Amino acid sequence: MKRTHTTRTVSSSILVLVGMTSALAASQAIYIDDDAPAGGNGTSWATAYTHLQDALAPLKARSSDSLVEVRMAQGVYKPDRSEMSPEGNGDRDAAFELSRGVQLMGGYAGIGATDPNLRDFVAYSTVLSGDLAGDDANVPQDEPTRADNSHQVVTILGRAGLDGVTIAGGHASASGDSDSASDAGGGLQILQADATIRHCTFRDNRATWGGAIYSANSQHVELTNCLMVGNIAFVAGAVLYNQNGPAILRNCTAAGNMAPEARFLSDSTPRPGRGLLPPSIRLDSCILADGGNEVTNGYAALTIQYTDMGGGQSAISDPKRAMTWGPGNMDADPCFADAGRWDVNSTPEDANDDFFVPGDYHLKSRAGRWDSATQAWVQDLVTSPCIDAGNPVTPFDREPLPNGSRVNMGVYGGTAEASKSDTTWQLVTTQGPLPAEGLGVILPHEHIFTDLRGPTVAGYGQANPADVLRVMKPWLVAARSKGAGVLIECTSIGVGRNVPIVDQVARESGLPVVVPTGVYGRDNFAPPEHRNMTEDELTALFIREIREGIEGTGIKAGFIKIATGSSTMTPMEEKFLRAACRAASATGAAVASHTPLSSNASRQAAILQSIDPAVRLIWVHAQSENNRDMQRQLAGRGVFIEFDSLGANPGQDPTVITAIKDLLAAGCGDHILLSHDAGYYQPGSANGGSQRSFTYLIETFIPRLRDAGLDDATIRMITEINPVRAFGFKTSE
Repeated sequence: MKRTHTTRTVSSSILVLVGMTSALAASQAIYIDDDAPAGGNGTSWATAYTHLQDALAPLKARSSDSLVEVRMAQGVYKPDRSEMSPEGNGDRDAAFELSRGVQLMGGYAGIGATDPNLRDFVAYSTVLSGDLAGDDANVPQDEPTRADNSHQVVTILGRAGLDGVTIAGGHASASGDSDSASDAGGGLQILQADATIRHCTFRDNRATWGGAIYSANSQHVELTNCLMVGNIAFVAGAVLYNQNGPAILRNCTAAGNMAPEARFLSDSTPRPGRGLLPPSIRLDSCILADGGNEVTNGYAALTIQYTDMGGGQSAISDPKRAMTWGPGNMDADPCFADAGRWDVNSTPEDANDDFFVPGDYHLKSRAGRWDSATQAWVQDLVTSPCIDAGNPVTPFDREPLPNGSRVNMGVYGGTAEASKSDTTWQLVTTQGPLPAEGLGVILPHEHIFTDLRGPTVAGYGQANPADVLRVMKPWLVAARSKGAGVLIECTSIGVGRNVPIVDQVARESGLPVVVPTGVYGRDNFAPPEHRNMTEDELTALFIREIREGIEGTGIKAGFIKIATGSSTMTPMEEKFLRAACRAASATGAAVASHTPLSSNASRQAAILQSIDPAVRLIWVHAQSENNRDMQRQLAGRGVFIEFDSLGANPGQDPTVITAIKDLLAAGCGDHILLSHDAGYYQPGSANGGSQRSFTYLIETFIPRLRDAGLDDATIRMITEINPVRAFGFKTSE
């Protein structure tokens, strides 16, 4: 085929992205290009095979499962064609069979391009098509132009992968027998396999079971950043029919798919509780959209065969009728740039000739969305709720700035074409606002200067600044050198807050520091003047210190710190809490509360909820409570769970790690905080008392987390991203 080579503004970014996905330890690479001269052997672009089947045939006979990367240039490839049958033989049973470590990579520029290895899935589209005769009509039901299509376009048997291809035109509908393999998986059939599919589009495929994909008895099936549109199942599973094996979809988008009862995701694995395996489809940051998904038989546009399927994050755009499963679902409109539509083909009374017109599944954004038509960034009047709403563990670094420090949901999440966030995060330090991007490890609960002697003691809260600097600067310098980016100083009114001294130590050490407003109201720590303030007066004080500055210094508070004791909350403690919540609601600040008892943490969360559910609460010293159920419950309600005694008793590390893993397993990993509660200079004590290091988390505890099985993305979420979400201020672009 004659082709035009084009490039796009975003191409270089995408090239970096897909290069990461193809960094395989491949023993060889094989090249396919339908513009190559006939007779090639696939060893280079210049000698590329012209037909994919010719490249796959010798791979089936290999004795080794070592990785082989098959690189495909732009073009349309059909499974009934080879060098022996260049015009095709019409064999409906022919499919592109992948196994034995084959990694099929599409989207290359190929022969004729300045750089044939340039990859761009849109500009250099690689289509694997089951439309053998090239005569498909856009109608959703069985009809003559579909009867000559491939039963399956691609099959995966064993270990194999797909990356950057479009699979279209499969028509797996023959006998209607559920036991017939020819009836299942029009686009892709996966049998007893280990399959990894990335950056692929499945469109206009049909089957009795699994219009786009059918999987059976496979040990691992994973789809990432895939788009499924216009696929049809005549019985169940327009997008995926999964049988007897796990399947996970990450950052995928499905729209315009159709099946009876609209079951476009179906899992034949029986429900738990019957002595059988649980359902095994898991969704992670996916968008399952009502836009174009046809409703038949009076059922919802989206239903799931079992309501107790695996969890994960997903957006469902039919809130009134959609059946949901697990935590992490939303029922808002995804706000696609163009949701696509079903065209009734001038005969609204006849559904058999309706066809789906695909849309543009980039998410609308006031800050910017990539527009494929104009090849430019454009701005919308609204921002999709799916932006910054994906799995908090998923890396978001490849998304363009501003990216909100969290991956988007859907097919473009985590890529160079992710829609931009219209909010950014900043931490308010003693030296002013600091953009919360790339800061490194943030220590959410430490102390530089603290006086626990009580507000009535002579010399309370005072010391020689030079001596404080001498003692504390080396501790902060050491933390900075190990990778700490910000230290959050938690000394509030009542325990010796001295902002000028803290600011000087921060400046001299080079480590940014955040200081609080708020009153440490437990026991006898609250100064008399603050004890006697009304709730309104306290609220006004906290707001003033956040908006204008603390005690004439001009240094603004970055959060609100309060405290409760070791028994039931007192009326005074509740007064400080209510004032803190009201001030937080007015300013967007977070509330961190010293809370040894889970019962008080629960009570505080309830009070906060009654004032403003949007206010963030940090449960300080959560490690003091062994009630793991309460930790999970409060994290599920949005409370940040802070384990902040690291290094004080290293023998307790296994207990803390177990608690962390429990929260991660419960889907609450984005509400975990880790710190030391270390430091600090103590006025009235020789040499400022004894100090603990701020580096145990980085030097010792993080390696122990890795040894316990936590990956780097999860550790980064807990130590770098979560503190921003807990203490940061959002600013609109």
